Amino acid sequence: MSALLVGGFGFIGVNLARYLRERGYDVCVAARATSIDKRRWLRPVFEEQGVQLYVYTELGADSILAAIRGCGARHVYYLAGAIEGSWSRLWEAHVGIWMKTLDAVSSSEGVEAVVYVSSVAAMGDASRCRDEDGYVVEEPILGRGCKPKGVYESTKAEGEQRGYEAFLNERLPVIIVRPVVVFGEYGYHDEWKTLYNFAKKGWMVNASLDTIYVGDVARAMVYLAENSGQAAGSWFILARPPPPYTIAEFSEQLVEKITGRPPTKKLDTMVKFGGILGGILSSVISRSSRLKLLSQWLGRKQHYKPKKLTEMGFNEWTPIDEAVEKTVEWMKKFWG
Repeated sequence: MSALLVGGFGFIGVNLARYLRERGYDVCVAARATSIDKRRWLRPVFEEQGVQLYVYTELGADSILAAIRGCGARHVYYLAGAIEGSWSRLWEAHVGIWMKTLDAVSSSEGVEAVVYVSSVAAMGDASRCRDEDGYVVEEPILGRGCKPKGVYESTKAEGEQRGYEAFLNERLPVIIVRPVVVFGEYGYHDEWKTLYNFAKKGWMVNASLDTIYVGDVARAMVYLAENSGQAAGSWFILARPPPPYTIAEFSEQLVEKITGRPPTKKLDTMVKFGGILGGILSSVISRSSRLKLLSQWLGRKQHYKPKKLTEMGFNEWTPIDEAVEKTVEWMKKFWG
C-alpha cells in the first residue's frame, strides 16, 4: 500500500510519514522546492524514513497527478497550509492547490481515500454546535452553525466545502479532519518554542485551548483512510476524548519535566496580563502570526469532543505522560 502526502514537508507530514512507514506503507511526499528550502533540516529525516520526495516548482494538477501515479498512491493526504500572508496566499494553500489535488485524484485510478487536513478553526464560533455537556461536536450539515472569522478560518472552511462537493458530485472518497492545536516531535513553530523557553524559566502559560499529540493525529488520519468506506463524505474533529487536554496542562507538564519542579509563575492568559511578564509575552506574540491567531482563539473558550471518531471505533490514544516525554526529548535536542 502506498500513500502520497501533498504539501507534507512539515510538522504533521513528517510524523504522519513515520507512522505510515511503521505500518508498512510506501510513502511519497509532493512538495514545492521553496517549502523544502525553508526546512532543509527536515530532508534527512524524511530520507532516513525511506520517503520518496517529489519536488516541484509549483503544485499543479499535472504534477500532483504525476506524483500519484509515480507513487502508486491508494491514499492521498492533503497537508498544505499557511497561517500568515495575504488572502490570496492562504486561499491558494487551503483551496487552490486542494482543488488541483482533487482534479488529479479524479483523473487517476485506484485512490481509495483523500484526507483534507483542516482545523477546528474552520468552525470559528461553534457555540451552536455544543452537545448537552457543553462540548463542541461535528455539525450535522457541514458548516451549519459555524461562524468562521478571518482569512485563515474562512479559507479552511471553503476548502472543506470544496472537498465535500467533490464527494457529492464526483463521489471522490474525501475525508475532512479538524485537529485542535497539535503538539509533538518536530513541532518547530513559534508557539512551542515560546512555551519551551518559558518552561526552562519555570513559567507556564494558562491557556485553555485544547491540544492533541501529533502521533494521535497521524493514527486517527490513517485509521479513517483505512476505513474510508465509512468515513468518506464526513468530517471529524480530532481532539482527545473528555476531559479536554489543554495547552495549560501541557505547559505545566513541560515545566515539570524540564525543571523537575512545579511552575514558579503562571501566566493567566496569552492575551491580557500586566507587569514585566505581560510585556515579554505581548512582545513575543506581536512578532508571530501563529501566536496572534492562537491568542484570538482563546476568547471563545470552546472545548471539543471527537464524537464521530469515537463512533467510528477509534480509541488509540497515546498516554499523555508518554506524549509529553517524547516532545520534551525532541525539544531539548532541537533547541538545546
